[in-house]
Amino acid sequence: MDERRVLSGIVFVNRNGLRWFDASKDYGPHKTLDNRWKRWSDRGVFLRLMEGLASAETVPKNGHDRCHLPEGAPHRIKPANYKDPMGAGWRW
Repeated sequence: MDERRVLSGIVFVNRNGLRWFDASKDYGPHKTLDNRWKRWSDRGVFLRLMEGLASAETVPKNGHDRCHLPEGAPHRIKPANYKDPMGAGWRW
């Protein structure tokens, strides 16, 4: 079983609040996902993963990951010919 695929399945299930049984078969058998989650959690794998992601070496110097955009650029840049499918003025 490909460990990367299993890890992707575990992340997918947890991110979406699903049951292991609801995971796509592309991630492997649901019992494998459940067993690896338990085993890796007991060994502290996910804790170390989160600590590594939050470490100072992985945080951009300016505090966000929009380094490729010009200073002051909006979060979403729409093309000039963008037409809102919900119509002008629609608010969620």
